[in-house]
Amino acid sequence: SWIDRNGMPCLVTPLLEGQTLRQVLQCGPVPAARVALIVERTGEALAHVHRRGVVHRDVKPENILLTNGADGSEQPVLIDFGNAG
Repeated sequence: SWIDRNGMPCLVTPLLEGQTLRQVLQCGPVPAARVALIVERTGEALAHVHRRGVVHRDVKPENILLTNGADGSEQPVLIDFGNAG
């Protein structure tokens, strides 16, 4: 994060490409192994922000973006922290 020229705090995030979990679910059944990995990694992300005192408050399929991680594996990313507290 940083402060803009008007003194307002800003959060700068990378541009990510992928599909939301909602988009993936609309395409039909998702294999159990993929579901398990998405749930595990999303839980890890939530635990990470909770340890830092942030509560997302709007976890839903539209706010989980499935991207390719550095190693090429699917990586869920929590997005839209607009309601976070």
